[in-house]
Amino acid sequence: MSDNARTALVTGASGFIGSRLVPSLLEGGWDVRVLARDPGKLRVHAWHDAVDIVRGSADDDGALRRALDGVDVAYYLIHSMTGSFDYAQQDRDLADAFARVSGEAGVGRNIYLGCLYPADKRLSDHLQSRCEVG
Repeated sequence: MSDNARTALVTGASGFIGSRLVPSLLEGGWDVRVLARDPGKLRVHAWHDAVDIVRGSADDDGALRRALDGVDVAYYLIHSMTGSFDYAQQDRDLADAFARVSGEAGVGRNIYLGCLYPADKRLSDHLQSRCEVG
């Protein structure tokens, strides 16, 4: 990590969008940090050794604080896909916690991946939960 670059946090870095965003940020001169529940899953990406990896989950305020410390911009690309409980409520809770902790950390900008959809279409429960928090 360089001494004068801006720092971006990417959550959801192992996902489709996050895994493509990280190299773009690196090419743009950003220092990149990622929050990962399982850092081993990131080894498949060429950029793995070029980022600062914080092990943790978005439902852990301590992990969020470590990940957000000194960050200029945070990308929130997390959406729940679990079927074991109400993932729509979990999406709302995680997004609220992330916003709260990033505010406490003084993050200058949060970028949230939400959704756009045609108003006349029925959405799946999963897509509806994305729209509720985005």
